[in-house]
Amino acid sequence: MEKNFNVFLLIIVEKGAGPRHLAFHPTLPIAYLICELNASIEVLSYDAETGSFTFIEQHLLTTAEQQAWGGAIHLTKKWKIPICKQPWL
Repeated sequence: MEKNFNVFLLIIVEKGAGPRHLAFHPTLPIAYLICELNASIEVLSYDAETGSFTFIEQHLLTTAEQQAWGGAIHLTKKWKIPICKQPWL
């Protein structure tokens, strides 16, 4: 059985990053993508007219002493900052 799929948006991240969850800023054209396998947050600008994303910066959730995984990302209503949690919490 052949099925046709449409791609509505495409975000390319580094190999092995494991993108998991995307959250949009409530007032700015910014999106935050949490990657599970490399424990990073990718900050992206979003163009609503074209539906495209542009990489701005990356923030790692790990240190040399501590290993972490990215599970979900949410924005607080008051401060509008990303909140991350482990996938099993």
